[in-house]
Amino acid sequence: MKLVYVAHPYGGDEKNAQAVKQIIEDLTEGSHPLLANHTIIAMHTPDGIPSIELLQAVYVSPIHQQGFMYEGTPYLAGLQKCLELLRRCDVLLLCGDWQNSKGCLAEFGFAMARKMPIVFENINNYYELI
Repeated sequence: MKLVYVAHPYGGDEKNAQAVKQIIEDLTEGSHPLLANHTIIAMHTPDGIPSIELLQAVYVSPIHQQGFMYEGTPYLAGLQKCLELLRRCDVLLLCGDWQNSKGCLAEFGFAMARKMPIVFENINNYYELI
């Protein structure tokens, strides 16, 4: 079973936490549009990821794991914890407006450096990068 790290902008905004909760619920229930295809395109995974693997995955949200510490923790210390959590995962899933989030960009760079499979909630993000 894959462990999937769900990256999404946060900034202490509870609406972002709700958005991630909904994404994870949709993925685990099989209703997320990402699962519509048999194979999901992923960076560093030439053959993609079978959608069944994401349907059966365990999802980890750093927002839900550590968001309660957002206000009281120095930014870099919080980011370090997020990257440690990401290091233990099998796949990075980038969601929302991740391209405009310092934290998501750091997670993206970390995953790229480790050649981790990276899945984009919005497939157009993938095509923009290649």
